[in-house]
Amino acid sequence: MEKVIDDRAIIQKVLEGDREAYAELVRRHSCRVIALCSALLSDPVQAEDAAQEVFLKAYRSLKSYRGGSAFSTWLYRLTFNYCTDLLRRRGRQRMEPMEMEIVPDPRPNPQKEWEADDTVRRLLDSLPEEAKTILILREIQGLNYEEIAEVLSCSVDAVKARRAAQEKARFL
Repeated sequence: MEKVIDDRAIIQKVLEGDREAYAELVRRHSCRVIALCSALLSDPVQAEDAAQEVFLKAYRSLKSYRGGSAFSTWLYRLTFNYCTDLLRRRGRQRMEPMEMEIVPDPRPNPQKEWEADDTVRRLLDSLPEEAKTILILREIQGLNYEEIAEVLSCSVDAVKARRAAQEKARFL
């Protein structure tokens, strides 16, 4: 039986010079990072490119990871910031996804149903950015309120208040 190594142990190996160990972190987190990029950018092609950039940035910034939170939370923060910057640089204009043949992804991806459902994507795209991000992080990515607060650089109470406002607006 293969022993599972936690992210912090892999990070330590990378910081000690084992570049190949980083591939394991990418393998573990790529589906969720791509899903988050896709949900934020609303374009699967841009999402793949953005995810690659996020992982490059994470590799270069790995020394700044302090371990106070899960590596995935730190990585989601990088992803959120990168995608937000991309949207800001593009003047918040979103490009329509191109028509293309869908090739099944062999990687396991629990977010696949969300990504494939055009109705869900349209509903997400209709939300204000902040509400969309909280919904994605909570319901699709499965983060708890503390992790969302860390990703968004706000308090847990602020996340809960924003989430409650979303729920209230849904019933109006």
